[in-house]
Amino acid sequence: VLRYTLLDWEDPLPEAELTEAERHCERADLILALGTSLRIEPAGSLPCRHRRGGGYVIVNLQRTPKDSKAKLIVRAPVDRVMAALMREVMGLELERGAAGARWVATGTGGAATGGAMPEASSLTAGAGGAPASAPVAEG
Repeated sequence: VLRYTLLDWEDPLPEAELTEAERHCERADLILALGTSLRIEPAGSLPCRHRRGGGYVIVNLQRTPKDSKAKLIVRAPVDRVMAALMREVMGLELERGAAGARWVATGTGGAATGGAMPEASSLTAGAGGAPASAPVAEG
């Protein structure tokens, strides 16, 4: 399940939404923190609420205060990372046309066509100040 929330600097996160987000994070197999500094609280600490083994992955061009506990850090633009995940894991490509954009099946690779999700260890680790426990993929 993908969920997103837009926070305004001046507005507190409504209690009902915060409680729901905490519950989802605790039950998630894996949490993706996409394009965020993870500095706005309490939302910035939500990835740390994972309770299952998957932990969380940070996709952000800059370092965050939560990097030290991430399972994987990807220093690349979010749109490129998500396009690669959709292609490799789901077997989908983003098709752009005059009427807009839509995801279409490629017929090759991906879980949708019988492929397997790539292991985090198969990504090329690079520099960037990540802790030794979290590989950093740059792109």
